[in-house]
Amino acid sequence: MINNLDIIRNVYNTFPTEESYMQYLHKIKLEKNISCVYCYSGRITFTGLKFHCNLCNSNFSLGTNTIMHKTKLDYRIWLICLYIFMFTEYISYRELAKLININKNTAYNILKKLNNLFLKNKQQVLNQIDFQKTDIENLTRILINSTL
Repeated sequence: MINNLDIIRNVYNTFPTEESYMQYLHKIKLEKNISCVYCYSGRITFTGLKFHCNLCNSNFSLGTNTIMHKTKLDYRIWLICLYIFMFTEYISYRELAKLININKNTAYNILKKLNNLFLKNKQQVLNQIDFQKTDIENLTRILINSTL
């Protein structure tokens, strides 16, 4: 059984800043062919850490149309929550809130989204796991490829 504090320490040691994790997310997203989340066009340009569709003229980020859509939280917190969700038997939203120092309502909403993701798209989520990759890589792929 993995200790929750070890999970948190591992994530923050691997990605000391939110910017470093955003760059890692961006690199993983660029590994596959990116299409616009609104019109599905492949004519995408990159502006910093955001994407721009040249066909429908819309901008979108890494979290658009994922479980992290319109979040104000650090994406590393989402990674930690997914890590805890996957590798611990049970955690209540109050325990999660206390553990990672967020509001209990926010923790409840995160756990609700993760539960819905696994209930609705369990096979799709499991197909994204590559046993040659590390836990952080696999969980990051689940986060950025999870559709609402």
